[in-house]
Amino acid sequence: MTAKGENSAVKMMMLKSFLNNNTLLSTGLLVLLAFSLWLTQQSFFQLDDTGVSRPTTPDTFMTNMHYVSFDKNGEWNSKLQVTRMTHYPDKDTSILEKPQYISRTKDQLTWVISADHGTAQEGLKKINLKDHVLVDRIHAINGNTLSLRTTEMVAFPKENFAQTDKPVTIIQPGSTVNAVGLTVNMNSGDIHLLSGVEGNYVGEKK
Repeated sequence: MTAKGENSAVKMMMLKSFLNNNTLLSTGLLVLLAFSLWLTQQSFFQLDDTGVSRPTTPDTFMTNMHYVSFDKNGEWNSKLQVTRMTHYPDKDTSILEKPQYISRTKDQLTWVISADHGTAQEGLKKINLKDHVLVDRIHAINGNTLSLRTTEMVAFPKENFAQTDKPVTIIQPGSTVNAVGLTVNMNSGDIHLLSGVEGNYVGEKK
């Protein structure tokens, strides 16, 4: 074989090697891209501690948020205050830190519901409250106060209604009542205990 033939053979071998290496490189890039897309699909949605599916990236957040609702006469009837609100577009979900919901009714009753954490869905249609949930019912005229404590509660601001299926303790002057589950109608002021009701009553000293 001549020198020219040998050079041609070497060049042909180098070309084949280049093509094989680039084919492997292209295949490797395609595999890497497919794996990246799979990871993105798997990690885009996650569950928070309330069991609500949400994207990992929020679109809005606010600190020290105050939301006030007014009646037709221009008087406020409810307020929502949180130290931090983070909104996720999936299911219009908001994660709330230190939420406090205040409702004022026509019967001179003021309800104050607070918790360590909360999750609001579909705007403020439904609020799941969790950890150290405290509810105070205050009568504006006589000042009588009733307090209840539980670990979790669901509030429906539009209906002025709240409920829980967790153990709850109700405290008012002279009595303490324990129960499992209750419903609260903030418009009428009624509290309905569901089960396991036990109470202690302390009479007035004469």
